[in-house]
Amino acid sequence: MRFKERAKRKKITPLVPSEHSSSEDVPLLEPMQLGDTSAPSPPPSPFVTAPTEATPDRFTSVEAENAYKNTFSKRPVLGEREVSINDFLTDDFQIIRRVFIERGWEKLTHAFPTPCVKVVRKFYSNITHFNLDDHSIISIVRGIQIEVSPAILRSLFTLPEVESPLYPYKGMGAPTKTAMRNLFVGPTGPKWTAKTHRLPLHSMLPQFRLLIKIMLTNLWPISRHIEISLKRAYFMYALATCVSIDFSRHVIDIIHHSHVEKELNLPF
Repeated sequence: MRFKERAKRKKITPLVPSEHSSSEDVPLLEPMQLGDTSAPSPPPSPFVTAPTEATPDRFTSVEAENAYKNTFSKRPVLGEREVSINDFLTDDFQIIRRVFIERGWEKLTHAFPTPCVKVVRKFYSNITHFNLDDHSIISIVRGIQIEVSPAILRSLFTLPEVESPLYPYKGMGAPTKTAMRNLFVGPTGPKWTAKTHRLPLHSMLPQFRLLIKIMLTNLWPISRHIEISLKRAYFMYALATCVSIDFSRHVIDIIHHSHVEKELNLPF
């Protein structure tokens, strides 16, 4: 496939940390936002009526076409970056290499071709099936049915099958804010209080600040890299403490949430 819209790629490589690492020791990762989103789309003309029939070979229904025009066509698409995990050789940053190597997630650090932004948006618009029990998705793009399932994703990314994963946490198994703060920030750092729902990245230890930036780019994409929510902090804690994760199901959950909850970006 020839991709019509491309973004400038940068490779994630570590800087050599000093003995007293600071926020300046961590590479700045700008969100990988694809397509032209510099100017908002003009409001629809009041004299233009909504289509009564779907455009053949493009949309599965009138509702899907309207969803594309009114919602998905205006939302930015986020793509991954390449991560040079073999360059993380210092002791503190070994955790980044371990996360990907020991889990068999090496392919998740590769830079895949930049997707065609319109194709990604039409994929989300044309989703016709979600089965959260078996984590399967069916969409249609350019007249071709696309099925996404854990088995297909495991084959595509050479991921190991994970039986009975411990993440997402259930019940009392979730870590406390104090435990996560002690790991990410250190016991002498700023406290994460019960009233605070997000944790700023600037207060974190350099190795976790960089790992979280990689997570927010390749594993659970989001455009804002200033702080993390409690939900993403749970995922980060599971990554850092070797808790079993079924990444293929995690990806499908991300697609489902982005489609249903109308978030501001479309992870690809």
